[in-house]
Amino acid sequence: MLARRPRVVTIRIEQDRATVRCSSFAHPVPHLDGLGALGGSGLALALLFGEGDPRSRLVLSVGGATVRGLPSSGRLSLAGVSPLTGMLAEATLGGEGGRYLGSLCDGLLLEGPAALEDTPRLLLVEERAGDFCASLIPLELGAGSLREACRAAARRAELDVPDSKVALIEVGEAGLARSPIAVISTGTNPMSSAGRGGLGALLGRLGLAGVAIRASSHSATSSGDKRQLLPSAKSPRLQARSQQGTLELFHAFAARGELSGRNYSEFLAPQDGARLSAEADSLQRDRHGCRGCSTPCGLVFERKGGGRGGARFSAAWALGPNLGLESFEDALELLGICDELGIDAREAGACLALLALANERGQVSSARFGDLDSLKETLNNLPPQGSAQLARELNLERDHFSAQGAAARPERNMASTLGQCVATGGNDPMRVFPFLVSPRVGDKIPAELPDGTPLPAGAFDPRKPAGKGRVVAWHEDLSAALDITGFCSFSAAGLIADEISGLDELAAWIAPTELATKGPGRPWAAYANSGAKLLAAGRALILARRMQNELLMGEGPRAAFPEWAQAELNLPGMLDEYQNTRGLDGEGRVDEQRRKWLDSEGEPAPDRPAELPELAESEGEPPAASLSFPSGELVTIGTAGHLASLLGAAEVRLEFDGPTRLVDVLLDCAERFPKARPLLFVESRILPTTWRRGEPLHAKDLVYPGDRLDLVVVLAGG
Repeated sequence: MLARRPRVVTIRIEQDRATVRCSSFAHPVPHLDGLGALGGSGLALALLFGEGDPRSRLVLSVGGATVRGLPSSGRLSLAGVSPLTGMLAEATLGGEGGRYLGSLCDGLLLEGPAALEDTPRLLLVEERAGDFCASLIPLELGAGSLREACRAAARRAELDVPDSKVALIEVGEAGLARSPIAVISTGTNPMSSAGRGGLGALLGRLGLAGVAIRASSHSATSSGDKRQLLPSAKSPRLQARSQQGTLELFHAFAARGELSGRNYSEFLAPQDGARLSAEADSLQRDRHGCRGCSTPCGLVFERKGGGRGGARFSAAWALGPNLGLESFEDALELLGICDELGIDAREAGACLALLALANERGQVSSARFGDLDSLKETLNNLPPQGSAQLARELNLERDHFSAQGAAARPERNMASTLGQCVATGGNDPMRVFPFLVSPRVGDKIPAELPDGTPLPAGAFDPRKPAGKGRVVAWHEDLSAALDITGFCSFSAAGLIADEISGLDELAAWIAPTELATKGPGRPWAAYANSGAKLLAAGRALILARRMQNELLMGEGPRAAFPEWAQAELNLPGMLDEYQNTRGLDGEGRVDEQRRKWLDSEGEPAPDRPAELPELAESEGEPPAASLSFPSGELVTIGTAGHLASLLGAAEVRLEFDGPTRLVDVLLDCAERFPKARPLLFVESRILPTTWRRGEPLHAKDLVYPGDRLDLVVVLAGG
């Protein structure tokens, strides 16, 4: 039985007309043909790098899990060449766009010359009597905003055809102005945005303010596969995330000593992080999530001046504490401006921090740290440029944190530092990365990753470089594999981290049937188990992305790693092990052996070092006997989010006579607060990671009277 070939619709836009061509997917390059056949981000990459100039294209695609209607699988893949960095940029977008597009085709390729006319248009795509159609609708701007005009046109398109639904994917003014920090958005109340690196500018380049996908009500709302999701509701971490989204990470980062302010120059205490998480919880008004998800994690907030909007941790940090703002509500105001303009919140936050720093040094007189009014005014008039360019203009490059040409953030987690510097498709595509890179607090620390990949001692300690190269590569493989399918990364993270599902079981549920097809450019066929096949497909996608970036960058020098990260990258187990694991030469190019593997018909890849490198143990926290402990009689337990609600407060205090093992402290806590036990223990295994003064503790570590322990349940990422 032949595997189904993806259906591709190519729309060429030339000024006042849109020409449509439908075809079954095929690519002359074997590995791109194999990846494209899998769908999702594999198809997006293959379509972007087909015949013609990839810089004139934007690709939208869906994975097989989305097409089948699996719960928690509504992701829409976006791909283009970043106007900000000149390299590949990929993203996934939530909302209904993935479902609606999947009811019509697997991939939508938009291309054409840059638009010359001034009137923005809405591209309406649909299927009529078996034929795919596209039309350009000029927008009636009037006195309203671009978004209002775009949404009004989409509503009319829905009303024009009885029993139809329309999903709108749009850009704001920044996208139409082709700003290199413009994003793509969908939905209202709240709006969801994606596309770091300026993917929104690629839509604006074609003169489009949005794409409206019209489908029949039945096909657009069908739940598809009726089987229930793997038991995600049993995952304590997913339950916690569904209560407070990603915003419990304010407390988590502060507990680890990593929640910074004022352009990463000051650090907030755990109590401050818990306060921000609690404030976000108090402003929460609703939740939403992917269709069929039992643990929805999208939060809706009331904003000053009316209206509702969403917020995720990365954006709220960049627009809140890192700008010296103490209130989460202030960050929401700035995020609302970013949403309306259609600009990347992390790039905007980095630009504002640079301008506030320049203000302190007498270079400019605009933004000021901690001054919401000046930050709002500056944001509304932000020049259309990325933070790296602004840092160069202000001569503040040493004060700017970037990776691969886009805003980044320094963290004490070495895996995160490495991941931002080497990831493909942009510097933060691993949305739940690194969800397994945390200190295991049980009696036995695993010596391997979930697929059996061996790890050296210290690999699960975020402060040590040991094994981080292969840990990052493994997470990168899994993240890419999930993007191929369209399945939610957070759901996968919870199922794996809480040991609800193994890789084979998860892959059997979400993997495309085309994964079993053999032939040239399908190297994953050599692997026997479904989990190994899925990871191999993700690995192939990572290598293919790297090879396409090599073509985009030409034969010139490779981009230098950022100065702020170089000391850590050079530690044994970091960049050296990543390059060895991934199969890269000293210049970061894919070696010949991996290139041959990509186009093979199924041969096991030399994808990881056969033996663990000999790594010297890096210095961790000093032994307990050498630490000085605060005086006092009580142990304070600090929490946030769902765990705090079960304990009845963000802080509880327990009394002990003397030094006590962590596991016994938590057992006592579970006995006193039985409602919280499910988030403290899974059977006999401790669930949360535990931090004391920014350092991780393990089950047998001693806790002393006067200590403050911060417990973190929430998944990383977001």
